[in-house]
Amino acid sequence: MIEKLAGRLTWERSGQGILVEIPETKSYWMIGLSIVWLAFSAMIVAGMFVATPTFGCLGFALFLLLVPGFGFVFLYRLVENLTGRTTLALDPLSLQITRRVAGIKLRVRTFRTAAVRNPRYVYEDSVDYGYSAIRFESGNKSRAFAAGIRETDAQALIDKIIEICPFLKGGAAA
Repeated sequence: MIEKLAGRLTWERSGQGILVEIPETKSYWMIGLSIVWLAFSAMIVAGMFVATPTFGCLGFALFLLLVPGFGFVFLYRLVENLTGRTTLALDPLSLQITRRVAGIKLRVRTFRTAAVRNPRYVYEDSVDYGYSAIRFESGNKSRAFAAGIRETDAQALIDKIIEICPFLKGGAAA
């Protein structure tokens, strides 16, 4: 049975562990910028078909490569903002983090639960923007997931993680 964990997070018990869905944090300025750029790209490409004799083949080719090329980047960012999700599957043996955009699995990272330690919420403030995520240690590296998560959501998730695997709280790796 799927239950609300906190904010936009949902979770369900799966065997001896949990499965948590973390939706992408919406970046409204990126959504707006993406829409503006896609509209600009469409106008430029349409205009190039009309103005080909004026610019010649080289100008047409450059615009046909650059403008839609950046358009694809902005299209991806738009789709990612609207449909992106991270799924966390945790049981006593493994921690698996799966990243999906538009239902397509993009990245799966799996860690031995015994090697995971010190799950915590981090917020790094900079001049331009703030970055938040959940961090943990695995091996000799610090790992992060759930970028943009709110502190209350992160703390609820960390509490649920420690409830399932209490040995993670102490921070000692096996």
